[in-house]
Amino acid sequence: MDALDARSVPDELIDAWLAREQRVLKSKYSGRGHHHEMRDVVLSLLKPDRMLSPPAEAGHDHYLEALQVFDLHCMDISKAPTDKVILRASAAYMGTLKLRGLGSLYGTERAMYQKLAKKASDLSLAHGGKRLTVREIQDEESLLVMLGKGLTVTSIAGWIGALAVRIDVATEGVFNTSLMEAHEVALNWAAFLVQYLSISSEYPPHALAVGLYGIALASVGALSPDVLKPVTSSSTHWGEIFESVLDHTPFEVTIGSVDLSTQAVVVAAFEFAATCELSSVCSNVLIVLEVLRYRLVGQTQSLACRGG
Repeated sequence: MDALDARSVPDELIDAWLAREQRVLKSKYSGRGHHHEMRDVVLSLLKPDRMLSPPAEAGHDHYLEALQVFDLHCMDISKAPTDKVILRASAAYMGTLKLRGLGSLYGTERAMYQKLAKKASDLSLAHGGKRLTVREIQDEESLLVMLGKGLTVTSIAGWIGALAVRIDVATEGVFNTSLMEAHEVALNWAAFLVQYLSISSEYPPHALAVGLYGIALASVGALSPDVLKPVTSSSTHWGEIFESVLDHTPFEVTIGSVDLSTQAVVVAAFEFAATCELSSVCSNVLIVLEVLRYRLVGQTQSLACRGG
């Protein structure tokens, strides 16, 4: 427990994160979890290579955090004006950037806002909206800070990092290399996944992170995919969907070999890290896998209906 405290992920913190997440997702500010073409516009604004050329210190983490804040505070984007949607996304970008203390990496605050306003305006005008100003972005950012809730919810990236650290501590560093590889794989999967679904009460950050990290652990050989199979799924179909997703991975993954002699240790550590039983871990893996398979290969038949 001292080791967890030293690395800033004690049980008390995890409990606080979960409680905060549950409170916010029940609020009227929560997104609905649905995808809409306007969200593609938001993605084009927030993706790391489209905004302010963020440094390595930001990476996927800031992208996932900004998009999550937008999702948790978004209006019905199917009916909202284009410029209003882009304005809120811009405010989410700046709010999370400052919260993470990354603002200084981009230069002066004034220059940051000016560059962001230009990017946001260009995108708004291209989609039938109006030009956006620095003042409008600042006012919208102030509104998000006042609402506050979304900015305080731990992101998928934060949860994935916490899982990696807690498993590493629980296993005394024996699997550190595999865990760090899985951490990177899970973040890559997260960046792909959030293109197609919004953070919501249906898809909460913690559940998605557990599912993503489970898939990542199986990808790098720390766990066998069979260990993550829900009881409602047949072994054959489960193997097929896992293989299908890994075969269509949109980024490079080095598939590892499973050491069955250590698997029980990793499973126990994963349950401890996620603060839930293996059955819940498996359910979260299933949710993520089905979304990934649908987006990667277009097969929608539910695993939950394939008993055996």
